[in-house]
Amino acid sequence: MTARLAGKTVLLTNLPAKIISALATRLSKEGARTVVATADASSTWQEITEKVVSEYGSLDVLVQGLTARHSASIVDTPLREFRAANERNLEATFLATQVAFTAMADTGGSIVNISSTLAHTGRANDAAYCVGAGGLKMLTKASGIEGVAGNNKIRVNCVLSDDATDIETLIGAVVFLASDESTYMTGAMLTADNGRAAV
Repeated sequence: MTARLAGKTVLLTNLPAKIISALATRLSKEGARTVVATADASSTWQEITEKVVSEYGSLDVLVQGLTARHSASIVDTPLREFRAANERNLEATFLATQVAFTAMADTGGSIVNISSTLAHTGRANDAAYCVGAGGLKMLTKASGIEGVAGNNKIRVNCVLSDDATDIETLIGAVVFLASDESTYMTGAMLTADNGRAAV
């Protein structure tokens, strides 16, 4: 296996534990220095990012996604649950993107968001999650355009998967977007769902 991410520092956050574990293993095999962290009451995204840069010299790649799901009908979804889901799925990813832009301002870098094909299709009894998926898709587009404006070199792309997506397929897409193989891509959506959202 070639070291496609040799010398790069990757921050993994805002992702389910299963995906974090699999990604950390694969990224390390690709030569990356991998850091797993989540902001909480005792830390902030700014502190986490500054620590990564201080210890490793740079932040080259941020990989993040959706972690909160509240499955219920719209009438049975309390506003507090809707807000809580989107605090984790949208606010956290926005804040991490914000500080990553600062950390990558001079060196450039890649942000890879992992969202859901529900950003395209929607689904009954999953409104909060669909909103998060759609919001992360649009955050990718907006920040992807902004990241390469002027002389900036920050790429932001997104992998859209569904509940049946094979984890190795998902990880392969993330590695591609994190690597220099995708240097001319930004604001793009890679859909990994075996064509289910295409019909």
